[in-house]
Amino acid sequence: MRSPEWYLAAPRTLAQRYGFALLACAVAGALTYVALLLFIRDPHAIAALLAAIILTSWYAGTGPAALAVVLCMVVDRALALLLHRGEPWWILSFRDGWFVAFALAAAWFGAVRRRFVGELRAARGRLEDEVAARTGELSRITMYLEQAQELTQVGSWAMSLDPARTLYLPAGLHHIPGVNPATTQLDLDALDARTHPADRERSRAAGEAAIAKAEPFEREFRIVRPDGSVRYLRSVGRPRFDAAGGAVEYGGAGLDPTERRPANPALRTGCRAALCRQDSSPQGPPASHGPGRGTG
Repeated sequence: MRSPEWYLAAPRTLAQRYGFALLACAVAGALTYVALLLFIRDPHAIAALLAAIILTSWYAGTGPAALAVVLCMVVDRALALLLHRGEPWWILSFRDGWFVAFALAAAWFGAVRRRFVGELRAARGRLEDEVAARTGELSRITMYLEQAQELTQVGSWAMSLDPARTLYLPAGLHHIPGVNPATTQLDLDALDARTHPADRERSRAAGEAAIAKAEPFEREFRIVRPDGSVRYLRSVGRPRFDAAGGAVEYGGAGLDPTERRPANPALRTGCRAALCRQDSSPQGPPASHGPGRGTG
């Protein structure tokens, strides 16, 4: 695939650079000759010659540009002599002085532009190298974080505060509700449905209150797995604000503290009917504060 900056590619070898100067001057001389014959009556039309000098200085550098200045002067004088047989070709006139001045200015401008493009390319190369290094470092940090979360059974999460209330859960937190992250992506409705019935309304009300006040929270509630077993989910989070000071997202971490809690045979039986009765656990887990429904 052609690079989007193919037109900036400069000749690399010495032969290519000076060959570019010869070719540019030859093309400019031919165009000037045709223009003088067919369209332009002014014998001193030098636009194409100046363009050849500028292009040479842009793409080939200072040395070839100097050669292009000399060659274009010779071409200009030769065309004037050929078509209008005026003064001898070796006599420099006032017009030739202006031509040289503009040609040198064009060569200088092209050299400055070439140097600027070179510096820009070098800066871009350094930036790309730095971005690649930072990307690799970020990938390593992400891998270490995922490994640490897997070992400690802790996972970070985020929830947007737009009307959709999009929930972002890592794979490490899917094991608490007992779903496979490769086949099931939990959203708020799915997580709310898996929240223990005795905790659902309280959790939902506490969450909406925290969102309304844009406050940090810490909460704990029970999750009913598909096999009927119950796990506890403890979650902490805090709001993230935009430049205007409005809360736009909640982010935090969640963990499964079930094994650290006092043993409860009802949590191990896997009997869905006993676990899901509203009166099976009237006290529920400790009071919680946090965003809506059963969010982590």
